[in-house]
Amino acid sequence: MTEAVAADFLPVLAAESPRRSFIGSVHDVAPRTREASGKIIAALKDAGVRTASLLVVPNYHRQGSATEDAGFVSWLRDLEARGYEIVIHGYFHQRPGRANERITEKFMTRIYTRDEGEFYDLDYDEAFARITRARDEFKAARLSPLGFVAPAWLLNAEGERAARDAGMQYTTRIDSV
Repeated sequence: MTEAVAADFLPVLAAESPRRSFIGSVHDVAPRTREASGKIIAALKDAGVRTASLLVVPNYHRQGSATEDAGFVSWLRDLEARGYEIVIHGYFHQRPGRANERITEKFMTRIYTRDEGEFYDLDYDEAFARITRARDEFKAARLSPLGFVAPAWLLNAEGERAARDAGMQYTTRIDSV
């Protein structure tokens, strides 16, 4: 979602409701997307949303470790101290195309996600390795991730089990929390 599109929805999202609850999340937070993420966070704040979940990608599109960017980590720590939640959002975010994919796999991983469904079909061992690597990198940077959200919410049963076994308190899928 671009910052312009996100901002267009804010009046609707921030409208008062009888329950007065709202969970906002900013996806694909990474050093490369920091400026756009910051604009979305500011627009949410202007609309009355005090905190949100920040879905942080540890090595967005294999462009380098987010935790090696001291300014980015400092920014995340500041946001976390103000109540924003740091959430592990994949590891690389991308899922490369594979030979012999079925049409449903091509649709989900190439068309629906534009090659961004990293955890769509990872086996348990690889999913666990990526989630624990992200968790450990974030903790070493003094960040406290509690949850895991797969890119495009595409998470198979093995990935969900890996997230649970890695100590994640929750995950979300396209149809459930």
